[in-house]
Amino acid sequence: MTGPFSDKQQLKAFINAAQYFAGLTSGQDIWEEAGKVLVNFFGADFAAFGKYGADGKIEITHRAFSLKGSSAQISQPQIIKAVRDVFDSGFLTFLSFPSDDPIAAAFFPVLHESRVIAVMLVGHISCVSLQKETLDLYLAAAGIIGATYSRKISEAAVLQAKEDWEQTFDAVPDMIAIIDLNYRVVRANKALADRLGLKPAECVGLTCHRAFHGKDEAPVYCPHSLLIEDGLEHTTEVHLDRDYLISVSPLYDKGGRLTGGVHVARDITDLKQAEHELDRFRTHLQKLVDERTAELTAANEELEGFSYSVSHDLRAPIRHMIGFMELLEKRCITQLDETSLHYLTTVSKSAKKLGMLIDDLLAFSRAGRAEMKKKRVRLLALVTEAVQEIEDELKGRHITWEIDELPEVYGDRTMLGLVLSNLIHNAAKFTRDRKRSEIKIGCRDEGDEFIFFVKDNGAGFDMKYVDKLFGVFQRLHHQDEFEGTGIGLANVRRIISRHGGRTWAEGSVGQGATFYFSLPKKTA
Repeated sequence: MTGPFSDKQQLKAFINAAQYFAGLTSGQDIWEEAGKVLVNFFGADFAAFGKYGADGKIEITHRAFSLKGSSAQISQPQIIKAVRDVFDSGFLTFLSFPSDDPIAAAFFPVLHESRVIAVMLVGHISCVSLQKETLDLYLAAAGIIGATYSRKISEAAVLQAKEDWEQTFDAVPDMIAIIDLNYRVVRANKALADRLGLKPAECVGLTCHRAFHGKDEAPVYCPHSLLIEDGLEHTTEVHLDRDYLISVSPLYDKGGRLTGGVHVARDITDLKQAEHELDRFRTHLQKLVDERTAELTAANEELEGFSYSVSHDLRAPIRHMIGFMELLEKRCITQLDETSLHYLTTVSKSAKKLGMLIDDLLAFSRAGRAEMKKKRVRLLALVTEAVQEIEDELKGRHITWEIDELPEVYGDRTMLGLVLSNLIHNAAKFTRDRKRSEIKIGCRDEGDEFIFFVKDNGAGFDMKYVDKLFGVFQRLHHQDEFEGTGIGLANVRRIISRHGGRTWAEGSVGQGATFYFSLPKKTA
């Protein structure tokens, strides 16, 4: 995800990650799983972790990549230096890497017992810098990873303790007891005995309802009573001085007869408090979502007003300029010399170009703000419409069109039509100096996405300037060679980005160019 997270995305990513880490089993590597989470849940293009090895050198391990991130070109020495800086300072740091697409990377400390034990690296391609909201979310992710690591360290310690004590359960923090069919304790572990203020041996023979509830009979919610009735496992929550989750499992003798049950009581007070905090966090995030939505709505309204002002207040003077220049030219054409007429024509052309710039800027603005109406779209039909739009401009030219069968996609038909119109119009424009123009439009199936392309045999461009192609007002050819405002490709990138896709180009001077865009495969 190259753009900023929405607040709803923040909430969803945070909750999904927390649930995923909570469900990790003891055999799963926290660092390997964390890299997957950063890519799959938080949208990083690549992720890794820096740690000190046994030889005292920094190692970059557990790399994870998105499909887009697998081609990233990054400097290993720079990464190691940034990791060392985070270990030394305890603060996050940032890097950017020059590449075909800009790469923004951030490094976050992962803490265990208030000590930096690893540095989490996340990077985004086609991104100059990461938004504050994105950084905040990644900071929270580093906190979850550190907490999960601490939990897994604790779990490992408990398992080791159980092995060391040769299958005894005295080291288990949960309260455990074996209880017979008469509700009497047959065996208790140290945690349960401590809870009662007794030694484990002194618990034997006590009835569980007298020991824990001070009653002569089992309470109505007693899971052991249910176990005696049906011989099945049962679980319930009980509030004593703290909150406990009690589970009972049946015990059978060799003949298959029920002899009692194993009771495990786990203190879930802290867990319930954490659930309460998570609910509070959800409520807070929802409030932020509502506030940001209101702010965004107000900002959009202001932008709409600005666009309206630009459209009306600037267009009118330009139309007047062009109109009066034409009248002046007609009236004075016999009185002006060649140089004066050239000046007049230049002013008129500049005014017309300014009008085109305003139109294109407004289109660029609308592409970023307009509501997307997504549905199934036949791209082949959009290609046909785009070619028909420029038929009059192509009269007298020899053009060979090669158009593949294109799949249906899910998106905004009007916006995708503008993408294809821009790319096809550019291909026709930059091949007009060829005796025979060749334009190919096709598609490749690439797993989770379709890759579309428009290829021509025209003027091409120098690949060292490829990063400028999709910027606003960026042009690689002089206005006298090929007309244009330098906004069309910026519009293409903005529209495709809003559809969750990517844009890039390949070419060489005098050998033509190929423009690519991807669209994800999804139906809703």
